Amino acid sequence: VSSQDDLERGAREYAEFLRNLE
Repeated sequence: VSSQDDLERGAREYAEFLRNLE
């Protein structure tokens, strides 16, 4: 499991989450 890939995936999901809040 690549930690960098996991972080990128988490960052994308987090960014989408923030967009949904607005």
